Amino acid sequence: STDELRPWACGVLFVNNSAFATNNISIIEHWLPVAFPVIAHLPTDAIKELIRLKIEPHSVQVEPHQVTFHLPGGAWISCLVTTHRWPDVGAIFQRAEGFRGPWYEGQALESLLDAVAKVEPFTDEMNRVRFLPGEVSTSPPNAPGTSLACEVSPGAGVFRSGQLLGLRGVADKVGFGAYPEPVPFFGDKLRGVIAGMMPEPDPAPPPPPPVPRTPEQQAEWERMLQEDEIPF
Repeated sequence: STDELRPWACGVLFVNNSAFATNNISIIEHWLPVAFPVIAHLPTDAIKELIRLKIEPHSVQVEPHQVTFHLPGGAWISCLVTTHRWPDVGAIFQRAEGFRGPWYEGQALESLLDAVAKVEPFTDEMNRVRFLPGEVSTSPPNAPGTSLACEVSPGAGVFRSGQLLGLRGVADKVGFGAYPEPVPFFGDKLRGVIAGMMPEPDPAPPPPPPVPRTPEQQAEWERMLQEDEIPF
């Protein structure tokens, strides 16, 4: 995340054999082959620099307030560990563990994300995508918008399109049926949850048509018009 209002989210948290990251909508946990000896929160800039270099460190030196990545050839990158406390991510994942299925995976998951990608160019300023029965839509039911028939639509849920498409290449199975609770997903050595958006209320029904006047009422109305007796 780059949200300065949530500085704890602007980095990667290493706890034991897990690395946690979030963009304030999704949280992901990646299981590591080795455990960090201390709890370390590395800033986003340091992580981006390691990715930019495309060089795998051969060792990591961890100290209470600093982490140093040693690279081939004697090079190294060092960064200070931030002190911002994360919320209890364990409680979030514990809630998600209560979901028992069904799961979207394989071709069903791919078809659903394909539908999201096709309607994404027509989404609103918040990039909302809605799962309706038998379709994926950019608008609530009975409202103008763009819809695409989709047999595998979960039938309920409102999400940001970019968050859903970010699951491609990451998630092997997704539990969309958990909505409106956080939606769990699993991939290679990782798990995560993605938060949906609250659905809009159904649009108000149109007003009823006016009741036609009886012949007597119409005659009285015309008389009042002629005699300038309209009460307004």
